[in-house]
Amino acid sequence: MSWLQVSLGVTPQSLEGVEGVLLAHGAVAITLVSEDDEPVLEPAPGETPLWQHVQVRSLLPLDVPIARLRDELSALAAIPLQLEVDFVGPDDHPLAHTNFSVNEVFGGRIWLQPKAATATPSEGFEPADLVPLRLEPGLAFGSGSHPTTRMCLDWLGKHLTAGARVLDFGCGSGILGIAAALLGARAVGVDHDPQAVMASKDN
Repeated sequence: MSWLQVSLGVTPQSLEGVEGVLLAHGAVAITLVSEDDEPVLEPAPGETPLWQHVQVRSLLPLDVPIARLRDELSALAAIPLQLEVDFVGPDDHPLAHTNFSVNEVFGGRIWLQPKAATATPSEGFEPADLVPLRLEPGLAFGSGSHPTTRMCLDWLGKHLTAGARVLDFGCGSGILGIAAALLGARAVGVDHDPQAVMASKDN
């Protein structure tokens, strides 16, 4: 499917109203980025800190009335706004869950898949022969797409025996510790990042 991507700069104070206008016009995605590359490092669970200068990028239907949208947003901000409007084709906006989720078998035993997956395992494996691991990384590291995570999953699948003791140090999403536990190990995960602890517990 194709969309119009509308981009504009906003302040943190006007963001909620801007999002409301975009959603009212049928926005299917709203992304926030820093206009000045301001870092936001490891917010606490439940916190959503914003940069001082925020750029909003939204995907909208092709038939959205741009002139009316601009007028409504300008009225909200009390200043004329310059909207950047671009055409986004079906191959230009991979969604986060398809971009980072993995559906793959590791070590011949661990079947990693997205939490909401309805897929069949890759490489011709039979589901009955595999240990399924459904994962939602959240804001934590460890979706199964990074080479180091993949290497560790492959090693666990090939070498881990039931009853082994495993420490997942810097557990992120909990992916390695959970995989080890599913294979019969006694696993403990630790991480200093509260978002990682939350993701691991949820998973």
